[in-house]
Amino acid sequence: MPPSPTTATAFAWSAGRTSYAYPEPLQQQEQALKEAQRLAVAAGVATEKHGKAFWTIKPGRS
Repeated sequence: MPPSPTTATAFAWSAGRTSYAYPEPLQQQEQALKEAQRLAVAAGVATEKHGKAFWTIKPGRS
């Protein structure tokens, strides 16, 4: 009897997500930008946007 689709397990190897290490001056610029963005939100001058709505699957309640 073939395995049920709900009990079959498959594994696939993944090389992982590519990430980058940036030089210190660029990291400092990024931190300054993040701080400026945080301040803009706190001051109410940033415009809030929402992405496209989507359905998701959540685990059932026990």
